[in-house]
Amino acid sequence: MLNEFTFLQKIRNKIRIKSNISLIISKTAKIVGCSIVSKSNTKNNIIIGNNTLLRGVTIELLGENSSITIGNNCMIGHNCYLSVKDGTTLSIGD
Repeated sequence: MLNEFTFLQKIRNKIRIKSNISLIISKTAKIVGCSIVSKSNTKNNIIIGNNTLLRGVTIELLGENSSITIGNNCMIGHNCYLSVKDGTTLSIGD
């Protein structure tokens, strides 16, 4: 499931995902200059909550059945690297 991105989200970010990836980004989230990469064909999840600001962040899912959840009202800045491997979950906020 890949929700619809605004025109600005499409041109300001690098998003590379394979099939069976659930990418849910709130319409009120602001994502600028980020890289979102999933290197697996199995079910992985990325959820980004309401009023969240990501700027210059790299998000990477490297294994099977992994998940990254960034809750509501979070701010993550330049050069942060969030990564999960095989069956792990990373939750920030909420």
